[in-house]
Amino acid sequence: TVKELHFARAPFGSIVCLLHDGTLAICTFDPSEGVTAWRHYETSGTIRSVAVGDDGGDVGLWMAVTRTNGTYLERLPWSDVERYVDSFVAGAVAADGTLAGLAHLNGETVRVIVRGALWPDQVVAAGEVQAVTAQDIVDDPTLVGADVVVGLAYTARAVTLPLEGGNPRGSSQGSK
Repeated sequence: TVKELHFARAPFGSIVCLLHDGTLAICTFDPSEGVTAWRHYETSGTIRSVAVGDDGGDVGLWMAVTRTNGTYLERLPWSDVERYVDSFVAGAVAADGTLAGLAHLNGETVRVIVRGALWPDQVVAAGEVQAVTAQDIVDDPTLVGADVVVGLAYTARAVTLPLEGGNPRGSSQGSK
């Protein structure tokens, strides 16, 4: 059952439903294209509350999420295609190859994305990960200061509808 209901106008029309089980059901629609699509969003925790907000021109979904280490306010941007990780932190690779600010993920295995490329998963300890090794920096000094995104990996699943052949008399779905 639905606990909260929200609407986002941009970047595309979306209805966001927080369900009582702590997950989301999101409907995206575009009447000009005749598209309506539902998706289910789960995380490794429980979503307590959500809000849709504009953060300087970038619409995102703000969520209060309870995880093993506490409850956090997290933002899920809808326009960042390279951040397919949950509860992420974005920053720059430090001179020693680390990224800090990850205390909310202590003990978790996280995905590391440097310059849009996938690097080996790491376990967060003392609020940081070794995003790249010292040898990586020796081999490519431009890694210091490079964009890095670290967060919980997830698997996206899609179920598509059957193909429609384009019958001039309308849909052939369900016809015999």
